[in-house]
Amino acid sequence: MTRNARVTIGLKLVMCAASFALWMSRVGLCVEEAIFERKMSDEDAMYFVIESHEENTSFRTIEEIKAAYKHIIGSQWTVRVVAIREDADQFIRIRITTREVKPAATIYHRELTEDELKRYPLTRTVGPSLPYDMTLEEVEAGYGKDYWDYEWGVQKVEVLFNGALKGDYGKGPRLRVFRLSICPIKTEAEKKQDEEWIKMAKEKLAVGKDAAGFGMMDSKCKVVAHWQDARGDGPIPYGLVEERFHAPRGGEVITSIDQWADDSVPEHELLRSVMNLQATAGYAPFKVKKMAPGHVLTSGDIVIYPSGNCDIYLQSNYACSTSQIARLYADRLPSTLPKDIDLDITKWYREEVEQILGRLKDLAPLDKPTPLDLFNWNLNELIYTVRLPGFNVDDGAKARAAKKLELYGKAAAWWQENKDKAVWNKELRKLAVPE
Repeated sequence: MTRNARVTIGLKLVMCAASFALWMSRVGLCVEEAIFERKMSDEDAMYFVIESHEENTSFRTIEEIKAAYKHIIGSQWTVRVVAIREDADQFIRIRITTREVKPAATIYHRELTEDELKRYPLTRTVGPSLPYDMTLEEVEAGYGKDYWDYEWGVQKVEVLFNGALKGDYGKGPRLRVFRLSICPIKTEAEKKQDEEWIKMAKEKLAVGKDAAGFGMMDSKCKVVAHWQDARGDGPIPYGLVEERFHAPRGGEVITSIDQWADDSVPEHELLRSVMNLQATAGYAPFKVKKMAPGHVLTSGDIVIYPSGNCDIYLQSNYACSTSQIARLYADRLPSTLPKDIDLDITKWYREEVEQILGRLKDLAPLDKPTPLDLFNWNLNELIYTVRLPGFNVDDGAKARAAKKLELYGKAAAWWQENKDKAVWNKELRKLAVPE
């Protein structure tokens, strides 16, 4: 070995030793600086579970950390925040210690089936609101086995007293419910169905390019979820196409197409989104404009362009004629509304009441809980559609089968007696019998 080679090796060894020494010195200089700390009493230990976790970071000053973690520092759930420095130049970790109220009792538990757990993810939710001074014994009496046996997918229910957060131990009860999510885990067949829908949407629904004087900005096709329909059929894929264009005279046009399936539907169904928007949002009555590709319904800067079972929403904050916007989809989605379309609002809502009452009848006998409380959902739709004296939204929520069927019976009897008298009420935005 030459002298130069020996010198080179020696220098490398020295440099390695120096680096190792520097690393060792830094390890030895671990410094913790407390940024926030909450005093905890001995009694707190009986009501709280304390947990800590660390997050990597690269802040240089305490002020930077306080700004970045201001939503955590001082939170009622935070016990301590510590910045850890192992380098003279920066803080490399943040340790956050939090508290969570301990469950006072488990008031319900049942075993879910293997098939249920495979199909639906387990989630943690909050139960009904409870009076602040309600005792554990009162909670158990009101929300015990009889109550939760009727609820779909509930595995376990715990009682916690949030009053402990402000020193009111044993006050402020809340229910923590472990239950299955109503959104199922997609099967391989459903995932393939999603892929096929997205492919179809790109080919048949979306414009995806410059057209009719509009410049393409963005085009997205996606399946939002697999949902139950109003009758409980499903889960049915719900697809969405969103596109943005530069308008011919400047500004931006946003379009949205939603589709449940791939079949044509009756005129009444095509008009539902139009009528619902008018009823719930209080828009002015929609105007029908007859275009070359079909009928377009407009209100202000919103255009609904029904085609098949697609609802096309087009929105612009700039002066852009309905005729121009409709041309974007004229070739791809010609309107399937009839030429002699009838927009008699009273007539449409009377038909809607008949359909809702039919769905409520089909959902009987309510002999077992379902992922969605479709009966209460349809009952609420009825209340939003016609003024039923003595009925309130969510009357059917948490009610037992006998009570739900009683509500349906009363609603059906009232409608049979008053259906020819109920007319569209502009102020209420629903059907009502004139006083």
